[in-house]
Amino acid sequence: MHGKQGKSCKRRALYKENKTMSYKSEDQQTGNLFSGLLPFGGKLNLNNSWIKLHDLIPWEELEDIYRKYFSQLGRPGKDSQLINGLLILKHQMVLSDEEVVEYFLENPYVQYFCGYDQFVLGKDLGLTD
Repeated sequence: MHGKQGKSCKRRALYKENKTMSYKSEDQQTGNLFSGLLPFGGKLNLNNSWIKLHDLIPWEELEDIYRKYFSQLGRPGKDSQLINGLLILKHQMVLSDEEVVEYFLENPYVQYFCGYDQFVLGKDLGLTD
């Protein structure tokens, strides 16, 4: 028993003498510095069919067409890749509008397909219950 107390006293004495102990709080505000390099932190399976389809679609060309339907005035429209991706999803999966939104919100692969690089919730899209 004397041995344990002796070590504890030595540690306290060392701390008081040198103040060598330090504490560094985990930074909860700053995210992983490398997670931005890969979509969803690199945790998606690149063999997923939504990721493969994403790479086949000419998103820039679709955006050029989509942009023509908007003016410079008024509220900005939703992102072209989101809208086109949801339309493709709707027809590919034969879903209703409500089912498309639900499927989108619960599937990170579909979110990636629609142009997101991190998981989003309904409130992030401006959706309300």
